[in-house]
This record gives sequence, C-alpha cells and structure tokens, in this order.
Amino acid sequence: ERIYGVQSLSKGDLAVVVRYNRNEALAMYRGRLIVVACIASLASALIIFLQMGQAKSIMTMVKAAKRAAVVSRRLRERNQHLHALFFAVPGGVAIFNKDRLVEDTNGGLCDILGVSPGDLRGAPSQRFVDLLYRGQRPTRDSATPSELLAEIDRVAASHDFSSVIEFDTADASSYAIRVVHTSDGAGCVVSVCDVSAMRREERARSHFIDTVETENKIAIANIVGYADLLAADTEGDAAHRLD
Repeated sequence: ERIYGVQSLSKGDLAVVVRYNRNEALAMYRGRLIVVACIASLASALIIFLQMGQAKSIMTMVKAAKRAAVVSRRLRERNQHLHALFFAVPGGVAIFNKDRLVEDTNGGLCDILGVSPGDLRGAPSQRFVDLLYRGQRPTRDSATPSELLAEIDRVAASHDFSSVIEFDTADASSYAIRVVHTSDGAGCVVSVCDVSAMRREERARSHFIDTVETENKIAIANIVGYADLLAADTEGDAAHRLD
C-alpha cells in the first residue's frame, strides 16, 4: 500500500520519495481536483460576467440604434414638411450657405427674378442682388444694392434685417425684403415679397385723401367767405335802418 512519488530536485536528477500511503495520495489528488475545480469555476464565472456585460452593451446599442432610427425618421419627416412648406410659400425665398452662395430657392423667387431654379442655385450674393435690382435706381427710403449685399454677406448670428425696395421709374415693382441669419451665423435666409399692388393702393389712397382734403379746404374757405359777406351785408342793413 505504499506509493512511491517521484519529485525532481533543484540540483540534480530525480529523487525517489517514499512513505506515501494511498490515503495521503488520494487526499492530495482530491485537493488538487478541488483547486482545479475552483479555478475552472472562477474562470467560468468571469466568462459569464463578461458575456453578460457584452449582452448588456449589445442591448444598449440596439436601443440606441432604435432611438436613432426613430429620431432620423422624424427628422426626415420634418425636413419633408419644411421642404413642402418652402415651396408652398407664395413669396420668394432663397437659402444662402456659409459661402454666401444660393443653396436652394423656390419657384416664387424664380418668378420674381425671371430666372429658372437651375440658374439661381449656386449663384453668389452679388448675382442675386443684380437680378433683384436690374440696374434700376432705388428711391431714397429704399435699401440700396450695397446695403442689401452687406446684409446678406454679414457674418452674424440670429441677425434680422427688413426693408422695402422701390424704384424711381414709373410702374416699377416694389419688394418687401427680409434677411434672417441662422443662429450659428453660417448662412442666412432671404425672403422677397412683391408688394407692388399694395403700394399702388396705398399711393392711390394717399392721393385720394390729399385731394379730398384740398377740395374740402377750398369749399370751407368759400363757405366762410360767403358767410362773412352775408354777415357784412346784414350789419350794413341794420345800420341803415337805425339811421
């Protein structure tokens, strides 16, 4: 019942170790098995923990991807709505990018300027101003081409500029223009509305009021003069009777 164990020495060859009985050998074997089992259990637990962490990370990524997909879909829908609204606006609208080139425009502005969308897209701000003024001289109270160009080229965040453009020539068009810069100052939106009919109505109304006031002043002056003459005649008759 003795078991001989062989153990290597640090200096030399093998040495034979005796006096190992079967119980001691089995105890040592069981101890080693327990150590190996513990190590294997720890390794398995570590692997399971790592896999659970990876699973949680994958679930988090899946949820984030779903949220991103929902946000992306909503942004696409909003962009489509804004794009439809952009083209549905009756007035003219031009979007300038950070280089002050026309990035997009609608049909209303093309009708006002008399150009096609392909001719206007990519045009610089100077070309846009030239098409709007067409070499005509604006009135004293209107924005000049240089002022409008400076407002479009201005690098400012959330800046807003509004003005009316009228020309000295008869029957010329009148425009209400507004320049709105983006919050980051990287571009701007220019809206142009043809207000020629409204301005003609305002001028006709003003002319009518001025004419009526003038006519009323003349009529009132005539009535006052006639009343003065009647009063003078009445006073003269009364004095003649007293005499």
